[in-house]
Amino acid sequence: MALQMYHPPQPLNEVAPWVAAELVALIHSMLTKAASERPNAAQVVTILEQLGAPRAAAASALLPGSALAALPSLVVRSQSQLNRPPSIGNGQVQTHATLRVNRGFRTSWVLMGVVCAAALIVGTVFALRVQPEAVAHSPPKRLVEWKIESQPSGASVVAASSGVVLGNTPFRSSRPAVSGEERLVLRLPGYAESALELSLGHNERRVATLQPLPPSKIVWLIDTRPTGATVMRTDTNKILGQTPLQLQLEPERVRVPLTIRLSKYQEHRIELDGQTSQERLVRLKKKENSYDLIVPVHPDED
Repeated sequence: MALQMYHPPQPLNEVAPWVAAELVALIHSMLTKAASERPNAAQVVTILEQLGAPRAAAASALLPGSALAALPSLVVRSQSQLNRPPSIGNGQVQTHATLRVNRGFRTSWVLMGVVCAAALIVGTVFALRVQPEAVAHSPPKRLVEWKIESQPSGASVVAASSGVVLGNTPFRSSRPAVSGEERLVLRLPGYAESALELSLGHNERRVATLQPLPPSKIVWLIDTRPTGATVMRTDTNKILGQTPLQLQLEPERVRVPLTIRLSKYQEHRIELDGQTSQERLVRLKKKENSYDLIVPVHPDED
């Protein structure tokens, strides 16, 4: 559009060489970029009459006598262009009609239609020729590239604003550079979500380590040799049960201390991870110098 507004059109005689030079000059004057330099309708009618077209009755009242003199460059009057005969003297002006048409009001309007069609053809050809050049000279847009990896891989890359899944890790994306940031979320079953803030104007490369989620319940299997020992949580003094013991507990991010007690055996202490299921077998040791107290009963004594 800018090229059509500021660049002159392709000469009509290059597209249609059979058109008379005088008519080419008139058409190009009508396509002048500055509106003040274009001839008005009355001037166009006068110039066409000079080229051989009859003056319409309705147009004769619109044309002032000095209209043609105001546009001396529109009608070519050189001897070489008009093919004057050599007998014409210096200082004389004779207009040679290069376009012969029948006299009449309808012929004038037909010629005006030809002029408009020729102008449209020139404009179209010019636009088609300059448009590819304008596109070729437009600067290319800068692209930014994102590279996202996760450990473990295979996580879904989700746009936080729209919830749309963009792909899976390892993930790569290219897009035009703009200002701002975009928030992405990595999701993988069994792992906690990981959020990333990426720049929309710069290349980004991220590696995210996903954290596994703790199970909803953990199971402890505790047994002793011999069995029947009491299992107590040391930090709370809460008795959990007797061996063999199976417990289903909520995960805790601590190590849980336990105390195991059995009569005539030494007390035993262990610690279990509060986030994982475990199985533990404890072999108890007898106490040293532990004897059973035996009290004899004599039925004859009161």
